[in-house]
Amino acid sequence: MPGVIPSQTGSHVVLPTRWVVEGLVDPRIVAAELQSVWEALPERGRQEIAANNSTGTVTTARDIIALSKLTPHRGLPGVPDPTRMPAFWDDFVREHKARWIDERNACIVELYKEGWTKADVARALGIPSSKVSTVLSRADVAGERIGTEAQARTQRRRRHGPANRS
Repeated sequence: MPGVIPSQTGSHVVLPTRWVVEGLVDPRIVAAELQSVWEALPERGRQEIAANNSTGTVTTARDIIALSKLTPHRGLPGVPDPTRMPAFWDDFVREHKARWIDERNACIVELYKEGWTKADVARALGIPSSKVSTVLSRADVAGERIGTEAQARTQRRRRHGPANRS
């Protein structure tokens, strides 16, 4: 890749661009390095990133820069400015957040199907009940609760008639 180009005034060394060099690194190695930075971040930093839609704060950016030795195959900025984080970091955080949201949504559906009320699910996960309703609506399970005591009573009434209420 590197080369020497002779000219009338001497020789010039030709080096590949940073993009070319970074493109030669296996993406799985880079992903593992970024994951190690994520895991080494203080919990406060991960929460700030989640709260600020992937950008974090100046404090978080400082924490990330302090961990740059964990990413030898990708350069992290030297200036603690959350708006100047490289695209590969933003992509990593976005993917991480999407996986977290998918897991949370699956948990919402599972708890609801187990018989939890929407309010109980919201309280347990620390999210608004409107978010629980939206997730259940998108998952198309709003009417599929199973395992609730009220549902069991309704089933017994249907089988045994209204006289046998318990």
